[in-house]
Amino acid sequence: MHRVFTIRRDLISTLASTQRLEDLRTLFQARTSEYPNYSLEVEGGGIDTFGDLFQELEPHEAFALIPAAVDLAVEQTDPGLFETTLYILSGLARASKTTEAPDKLSRSWSALAEREDQLLVGRYRILHYLLEWYHVARPSSQTQN
Repeated sequence: MHRVFTIRRDLISTLASTQRLEDLRTLFQARTSEYPNYSLEVEGGGIDTFGDLFQELEPHEAFALIPAAVDLAVEQTDPGLFETTLYILSGLARASKTTEAPDKLSRSWSALAEREDQLLVGRYRILHYLLEWYHVARPSSQTQN
């Protein structure tokens, strides 16, 4: 087991039952403070720094955690950390095993697109894959050129 999976591992079972933003934020801050990128290159390939979270949650738990992950994404001001939260949202979407978007996410597409346009200029766009998963067209953003 890679060391990244030992960082605040205790919160994964808590998140499964509570889906609290505070707990997700604590896990996120603890892991990104040591491993700022979403994935790590290791011998034999890469690993997802939050992969254990997605693997250990039941689909209904992953679905219920998506609203907290939306809040976590929207509060980010650092491009790299915002990018990581989009990967977390994508991982939770896949772990939920449904293309039904939680209401909070459905109401937040424009805010996420605007934040992505502001923070990820000239960088790889991750929101596209999340929108594709939910079969949603990209909302227009006021900051798009």
